Amino acid sequence: MPDPPRTAAALSPAKQALLARRLQRAVTSRQTVQRRDPGQAPPLSSNQESLWFLDRIAAGSTAYSVSVGWRLNGDLDRAALARALREVTGRHQALRTRFPAGPNGAPVTVIDGPSPVDLPVTDLTSPRLDDAQSLLQATSTAAAIAAEPFDLAAGPLIRAALIRMADDDHVLVLVLHHIIADGWSIEILAREIWAVYGQLCRGSTPGLPDP
Repeated sequence: MPDPPRTAAALSPAKQALLARRLQRAVTSRQTVQRRDPGQAPPLSSNQESLWFLDRIAAGSTAYSVSVGWRLNGDLDRAALARALREVTGRHQALRTRFPAGPNGAPVTVIDGPSPVDLPVTDLTSPRLDDAQSLLQATSTAAAIAAEPFDLAAGPLIRAALIRMADDDHVLVLVLHHIIADGWSIEILAREIWAVYGQLCRGSTPGLPDP
C-alpha cells in the first residue's frame, strides 16, 4: 500500500524552514508582479499565433468566433447598455487588440484606444408572432450576426447587437474572436457589463476594481 500523505508537521525542522521560505517566495512573487507598460504592445501567445495563422489559411472562417446571448426582460436603457459596453471594453486592452502582419510578415499586436461599441438594433416586433415564433426569429438573427467574419488586422474583434422582440423583451448578442477571449473571460465580461449597467441605471458613476 502507498505511504499515507505526510503533513508539514511530520517534516524535520530544517525541511519545515525550507518549505516556509519557498511558500514565502511564492506569495511575494504574486504580490510584486508589475503591471505591463500600457504603451508596450505584448507579444502574441503561442495559441494566438496559431489562431492567426489558421485565419490566414481560411480567411473569412467563423470557426473561432465565440458568441453568447442574453435575453433581457423588462425595461431596457439602451444608452446605458451601450455605455456599459464602452466602459468595459475600455478597461480591458485585450478587447481593443487587433493583429495585423508586421514588417516581416509575422503577426503583431496593436492596441487601439477606447471607443464606442456599436450596438445596432434589429426590430422583430410583430403582433402576428407568438413568443415561440419571435424567439425562433431572434435565434436565427443571432446566428446570422455570429456568422459575420472578423478581420484580425483591422478589428475590432468584438461585436455587439441588440434584438428587439417587444418593448420589454430584448436579446443582447456578443460575438468575439477566440484570439481575444474564451469561455472563462466571457463570464468576467458579462459580470462587468451588468455591474456597470446597473450602476448607470441607478445614476451612479460607473466604477469597478482595477483588472
